[in-house]
Amino acid sequence: MNVINEEIHHTLGVTEGEIFIVERIVNHRFRNDQSSLLDLLRQHVVIFSGNENENAQQWFYNIDLKFCELKLSFHDRLELIPYLFLQMLQLFCLIICVLLISVYVFKNSFLFSFINSYSSKIFISWKTSFNDHVDLNILTSESFKCVKRKLLLDKYRTTVCIHEIQKDRDVSGHLVSHGIWEEHLVTHFIRILSTYKQYSFIDIGANLGIYTMYATSLGCSNIISIECFRPNIERIHRSIQLENVQKQVELIPRVLYNKSDVYLSLRANIKNNIGS
Repeated sequence: MNVINEEIHHTLGVTEGEIFIVERIVNHRFRNDQSSLLDLLRQHVVIFSGNENENAQQWFYNIDLKFCELKLSFHDRLELIPYLFLQMLQLFCLIICVLLISVYVFKNSFLFSFINSYSSKIFISWKTSFNDHVDLNILTSESFKCVKRKLLLDKYRTTVCIHEIQKDRDVSGHLVSHGIWEEHLVTHFIRILSTYKQYSFIDIGANLGIYTMYATSLGCSNIISIECFRPNIERIHRSIQLENVQKQVELIPRVLYNKSDVYLSLRANIKNNIGS
């Protein structure tokens, strides 16, 4: 009997003051080798005692009945109990992990859907505020001075909106007095694009969009105009609408530089050249 009591104490791994009352287990009288484990646990384990725990009792009764069908001795059944509960604990942990992963996936998929649906609204607001690219379909109501420019190569002419001459004598003033700005370069560029209209054209630092607008007159369908100064952007926007070439141009309100992390300040009306 002492050997059996020691085995029980070792198998259950209990200590004084815990749920299992070691003294009562040690002094328990085993009637025979087919004694029910449920009888033992009902006396010494709280969870298996009382009517409110009928489900736990029924579950353990079925387990114990299966042990009896396998003709396991009481000692063998007792030794299997810790492993049985360990497997149940592992299963419980697995279920919890699956639930947590499911919740995580659901939350992230919901978050992704939310961001995906909300990003279009953000994108629209960016376009409206000139932070990403300008929505050229939004009608402008500014009263800029916009005039037809000089006919080049006897074929190509476009509209350009300008600044007040008093504030922008170099570019706007030259456009008014001569009808063109950098005529030699613009003509050379027109010759190239008129031959290769399938080429894309990128106008970096577009200013008033002179090159951009002449490219539209050539029928180029993929024009990217990059300009950071808002008054210039607004005038390019208006010129594009007057010529009805919104589908040909992407107007990007950005600055391009050959170095990163460089901060530059914008100042208006530098030497009578407000747009540069």
